[in-house]
Amino acid sequence: MNRDPSELHGKLLALLLIGADEDGKKDWAVFFGTVEYEGGQLALNRGGIRPPIAIIDEWIERIRPVPDGTQDIFNGADYCLPLTIGNLPEGFDPAQSEYQDTGLTWPHAKRRKGGRRMMR
Repeated sequence: MNRDPSELHGKLLALLLIGADEDGKKDWAVFFGTVEYEGGQLALNRGGIRPPIAIIDEWIERIRPVPDGTQDIFNGADYCLPLTIGNLPEGFDPAQSEYQDTGLTWPHAKRRKGGRRMMR
């Protein structure tokens, strides 16, 4: 599907992050926000003082309408963007890679070092 990113402007998006916990078991979290399209770039605005999360071009094709019957799970979001997420190795410099610091805090209490995670 070749989607015009401007069509997503103003839509509610569920960012579904999938990873593994410290024991290697599958773990996931959902974050919500409104899609903004400005200057040819998409971003997820989570409101308040939280910085927006850039939605890079390669992710646009992953954005799908929320399936019928799951709107309650996704809090009424129009679209869902599933992404894989994980902890980076000690001493790794994300500024020198394709990884993006989301600033998101994993909602589960059992997380190392404040639970900040990186995604690509």
